[in-house]
Amino acid sequence: MSTSGVMKKPVFWIIAGTSEGRQLTEHLSGFDSFIYVSLATEYGKWFIEKKDNIDINSERLDQDEMIAFIHTKSIDCVIDASHPYAQEVTKNISEACRITQTSYLRLQRPLSEQQELIYVEDSKHAAKVLKEMPGKVFLACGSKEIESFISIPNYADRCFLRVLPIPEIIQKCLNLGFKCPHIIGMQGPYSKELNIAMLTSSGAHILVTKDSGDAGGFGEKVEAALELEITVIVIGRPIEEEGYTFNQVIQKLIGDYSLLK
Repeated sequence: MSTSGVMKKPVFWIIAGTSEGRQLTEHLSGFDSFIYVSLATEYGKWFIEKKDNIDINSERLDQDEMIAFIHTKSIDCVIDASHPYAQEVTKNISEACRITQTSYLRLQRPLSEQQELIYVEDSKHAAKVLKEMPGKVFLACGSKEIESFISIPNYADRCFLRVLPIPEIIQKCLNLGFKCPHIIGMQGPYSKELNIAMLTSSGAHILVTKDSGDAGGFGEKVEAALELEITVIVIGRPIEEEGYTFNQVIQKLIGDYSLLK
């Protein structure tokens, strides 16, 4: 409570690297609180409604900068809704919270349950497997580690890429030697029908994806591929610490900070 006797609004910092992070921002914005939102790219700003109690940025911070941000903005609680594969982000923000003694909640994206798929450890392992497999490849695993796939024989002709429609990402793919007609710049998630259309159009024999959970459209990708009898290679998710579901995070914040609408 402040010296004036008025309760201070809780200040939350959401690391919103997933659709759940954006949904959490929207949900919490209806309560008497202030929310700082960090996004992985400028592109994500299009999907969050601007409100007086929301401040959005896409600046990438290292651990020291995270610590400074927590102090400067008087953050009460950090909700880590970064992508399951963004291990470095989770490591840095959780450590920053430990150092600053700030409450930290990890919002977990549930794993999808799919059988009869080829699971590999990482993108390099996926590329190694692809070297031994014939046919065209549809890469729907993001652009972060796309360099791994230039080791595939005849990769420029064999590979089709689906990435975010961000100029820097498209240019990165072109600089690596991928062909412009093979690069699809779109924002997901995608329906099963759209996945079928893209896989069919590319003539793909193999789909490479990450298990980004149901919210990331993983199920629709796999269903489309299996219906077309296309081989699916899944880059396995790293082991995560325990976290909270979307509803558990909401209920915990409401209880811990006595949130009111």
